[in-house]
Amino acid sequence: MYEEHPEFNPPPPNATLWRYIDFTKFVSLLDREALFFSRLDKLGDPFEGSIPKATQDMRPVMFEGMDIPSELIPNMIESFSESKGKRVRSALVNCWHENENESEAMWKLYGGASGIAIKTTFKKLSECLIDDTPMFIGRIRYIDYDTTIIGEGNILASLLVKRKSFEHEQEVRIVSGDFEQEIEGGNYYKVDTHTLIHEVVVAPYSPRWFVNLVESVASRYNLRAPISKSGMDAIPLW
Repeated sequence: MYEEHPEFNPPPPNATLWRYIDFTKFVSLLDREALFFSRLDKLGDPFEGSIPKATQDMRPVMFEGMDIPSELIPNMIESFSESKGKRVRSALVNCWHENENESEAMWKLYGGASGIAIKTTFKKLSECLIDDTPMFIGRIRYIDYDTTIIGEGNILASLLVKRKSFEHEQEVRIVSGDFEQEIEGGNYYKVDTHTLIHEVVVAPYSPRWFVNLVESVASRYNLRAPISKSGMDAIPLW
């Protein structure tokens, strides 16, 4: 279930969110009635969950205020870093793209010719989470990893920042509050798919038979949301 958290900056209730996935993941969502949350270290960006250099440089100052012998501080910093890093990397997340319109870049990155885009709003996304596990939702901040300092009082802070080179993703991230166990790969959490899915958009340049297949599968699972093909392959006028 969705819970507010001071570390998270959620979008407005009516903000439009998209999740670009392939057809097999769409079928899995309908069949399981669950969203897959990936471990942070499986997302493909080695900087996920890491801290900026400027934040790391502040760690000696943090320990100096704890009345600890100076010769012990380097080992304590290393131990703290290893422990926190392991916990952060095993965090479970589910990622969405905030945009009023479709994104060609996101189609190419995550959709492909057999891709599906699930369109929803922040309000619907927050209300569809029916699993008892606490879920936090917020916008990702895109920062300079050389100069920015982030707080280390809560491990969630490092889950909500990425390098500026990923700014095109305009990501809104759901983070599972289940930090007690380390899960291999990821985990599924139950959702109300009828609440979640406001519209289904089929990838541009996909053949008509694929659109028909998506409609057939949606009908089989009694999905009431409208299904349309992307308008991005419209023929230009001259």
